[in-house]
Amino acid sequence: MKPDRIRFGDDVPRWLRVQCRRWFRLLLPDDWRLRVELQDADEMAAEHGDGTAAVTISLPTYLDAAIWFADDIQNRDDAWRTVAHELLHSKYQPITDLFRLAWDGRRKMPREDVAAMLADLIEQMIQRDVVVIAKLKGLP
Repeated sequence: MKPDRIRFGDDVPRWLRVQCRRWFRLLLPDDWRLRVELQDADEMAAEHGDGTAAVTISLPTYLDAAIWFADDIQNRDDAWRTVAHELLHSKYQPITDLFRLAWDGRRKMPREDVAAMLADLIEQMIQRDVVVIAKLKGLP
């Protein structure tokens, strides 16, 4: 039996669970794991700025991500945009990680090496986008 790839905090509302499952299955490969929690909206605003609806921490090397949604998130027609946006942070996190690695203050990687690594990352992301398009269109 396949273990559950998504774990939810007890206080995550059913509608948000449904949205997270729907978009997770579509946007991230089958080998990722996700944890979804709620955080006090005032604490989130104090930490990340007013208007922050959610925060994602992603560890692409381990295919693991966690999303904290503000506890005042509303079940509106456009709530899916926040869910999809946060999930996509995991997809693009390797770009940020590459730049941190390349220029972390201790060393500077040669431009050609970074360009080659970035090209590989882009190629991987394109391949994953093709899989998403296939899922959307019901293609093999």
